[in-house]
Amino acid sequence: MTQPVKVLLVAAIVFALPATLWSQESNSGYHPMLDDTFSMNIGVFLPSEGFTLQANASDTELGDEIDFEKAFNVDESDTTFSGELRWRWGEKWSVWGQYFQSNVGGERVLQEDITWRDLTLQAGTNASADIDTKVARVFFGRVFAQGDGYEFGAGAGLHWLDLAASVEGQILVNESEFVVERRDTDVSAPLPNIGAWYLYSPNSRWVFQARLDWFSASFDDYDGSLWNAGAGVNFQVFSHMGIGLSYNFFQIDVDVDSDDWNGSAEIEQHGPFASLSFNW
Repeated sequence: MTQPVKVLLVAAIVFALPATLWSQESNSGYHPMLDDTFSMNIGVFLPSEGFTLQANASDTELGDEIDFEKAFNVDESDTTFSGELRWRWGEKWSVWGQYFQSNVGGERVLQEDITWRDLTLQAGTNASADIDTKVARVFFGRVFAQGDGYEFGAGAGLHWLDLAASVEGQILVNESEFVVERRDTDVSAPLPNIGAWYLYSPNSRWVFQARLDWFSASFDDYDGSLWNAGAGVNFQVFSHMGIGLSYNFFQIDVDVDSDDWNGSAEIEQHGPFASLSFNW
């Protein structure tokens, strides 16, 4: 367990233990996430990450599938902001929003030759890489089953993925001179999905929640699959504020054939999400 995660968990425990002393007397019933119109979570996402990317030089010339952590010593973890919002309308319908972003980079002497777009870097070259990932999710859902302290729903939505990557290193020119070359590439991909969620609240203080989004299809310039899931717990501290801890998982495997990026991307991000929640 990394040091930031340890510090975050200790802080959450220290905050949660005296929470019962600070909170107002709770009303009878269940956690407000099952009833309130708006629910919002704002916090930090501490994912472990993996990136395997490929950028072809042309339709006929294939670039290498590059494990960026292995090739460039790209960071495996990154602390990043993440936010979630739910808006209920009527008795059955909801719209959800989610956003998170990570930016990682690394530098290493290459152990083997690599080709990124039309740039070939030889083994022994000092090279660096950066990856910037942004994911925004909008999801429309309907409650199909609910009762005393629980709720189950399903629906459909859209993930918007912004992915930018760059590789930089020295190449030999004129048989005697080295120059630094850099290649950037980026893609924005709309990825529709279906999904479901489940909430369970034993009382007005606690709620346990789980959700799952899935996509696998081929359309326009994209062909691939997506998983976005999370499971966690929330404790209501005050009437309109709580604290939450969940474990989130995001994975995408997509082939891209566009003017900006001709290649593929395999991305996996998973880790704890610690947040403050607000409801009204």
